Amino acid sequence: MTSRALPSARRWGSAASSWRAGCRKRARPAWSASSVPPRRDRCGFERCIVVPARPDDRVLQVLAEAAASYLIQHTVQSAILGVASGRSTSRVSRLILSRPRCTLVRIADVARSTSLPDNPTETVRRMAQIASGPSWRLFAPIVLSSREAAETLHREPGIATAHAFFPRLTRVLMATAPWEPGESMIHDSIPAEDQAMVAACHPAADLLANVIDDWSRQVAPDFTARALSIALAQLRAVPYLNMVAGRQRQQPAVLACLKARFANTRISDTRTADLFLKAG
Repeated sequence: MTSRALPSARRWGSAASSWRAGCRKRARPAWSASSVPPRRDRCGFERCIVVPARPDDRVLQVLAEAAASYLIQHTVQSAILGVASGRSTSRVSRLILSRPRCTLVRIADVARSTSLPDNPTETVRRMAQIASGPSWRLFAPIVLSSREAAETLHREPGIATAHAFFPRLTRVLMATAPWEPGESMIHDSIPAEDQAMVAACHPAADLLANVIDDWSRQVAPDFTARALSIALAQLRAVPYLNMVAGRQRQQPAVLACLKARFANTRISDTRTADLFLKAG
């Protein structure tokens, strides 16, 4: 199958694919993606794809274009791709017109999707249809009311099958967010008492219902134990972790995740890249 992207996404892929970790810096054209030298000793980056900065209300679409072209060019036949419900995934799915046959696995879901362009189930259905391979979804809220409820659903055949793929994932497309209203969809989809419980742990980032602080330590373990999403240890074991990040309010969360090595390919804008370089 020949992989294709929408015209708006194709130009990012042609520029981004030529940049490998460790190549020398070049002047960035005003319209194309480029690379920032990776900090392999600190975060283990293999590739950093950087697009020009845009206002927060526009940067997600630009990043989605870059991510779509990257996935088209680097997702190989028979790959096992993990995706989570989110703003980035929803936009990326609209830009991919074809992709080599692969298995699609939902690694996190949300309870409510009022802030998404598409219904989460529709997003995964669209990506699975494009990939022409099997797909495994989590038809359940990402966080349950109790640890016991989560353990019960873990044994449900469909969810158990999806979870069995987690150790076999070859690539993950994901994003992170600060634990704030309107930023973290998981924050906004759970009761107020759970929101406050996690906030009391001083979280810096929500990474698929795994919460980490400014020192990249996992916090709120009782909350995470009630989640059906992929665990941090499983996530870190995935060979290719592709993180899409660029909105200004995302930056502290992104920095915490990158310091903890929860991404080896980053797709971001120049503002986020500059922040990381200064912090590194």
